[in-house]
Amino acid sequence: MENLKQIMIITNLKKKLKYHREQSKCLSLLLDTFDMNKYNYAIVGGFVRNTIKFGINSTFRDFDIIVDIPHEELKHILKHYRFHFDENSNGGFKIKEEYHPIDIWTMDSHQPFKAYILLDPNKKFTFKDVSLSSELSIDNCVFVPRKNKLYWKYLKQTLKTNKIFFILESPYIANWKCACRLKYFSKVCGYELDDTCVFFIKGIFNSSSYGKKAKKYYKHLLEKVNI
Repeated sequence: MENLKQIMIITNLKKKLKYHREQSKCLSLLLDTFDMNKYNYAIVGGFVRNTIKFGINSTFRDFDIIVDIPHEELKHILKHYRFHFDENSNGGFKIKEEYHPIDIWTMDSHQPFKAYILLDPNKKFTFKDVSLSSELSIDNCVFVPRKNKLYWKYLKQTLKTNKIFFILESPYIANWKCACRLKYFSKVCGYELDDTCVFFIKGIFNSSSYGKKAKKYYKHLLEKVNI
């Protein structure tokens, strides 16, 4: 039954991705280029999570993509197609498009592995590592279209129990955005939080260093349709 469910989810993800490639010229050009050159890439974030939980017709805010090519090569591709994009502080790019914005990182940037990079900065990462380096169980979802692979071990546990937990034992105390997302998932989406998550939120929101930033960002999250 589990294998059948996995196959059905992957089928839905492929159908949904195909549909949005047909609707978005930017996404189509980008993924066609990756496919033509046999570059491996993964779709992560709300697109994958919401499809798993709510099905093929679920909504999402933007596309989150990780591609296994050097940073400068990706930048060259974006310039070649004259995409409107910004390079962000996390080592990735944000492509501005009316249909759906696209956030994209390379495997050699720190963002996909922010949880692992301090443990082993010389490690050669894989897409499976991407899924395991998510801080929160709710973010543990990585779909690799060209390989028909879906990594969602901890997200699966969260969906079964309706409880979010930290994958790593020691969450980053400075990550106030993570605390805001946890609070959002709890208050707005109805998820339960384990004790570590609860203590983490309290610590951030009561902090003299991060409390003000956290409250402002949480208000910003409430104005969005979903995260």
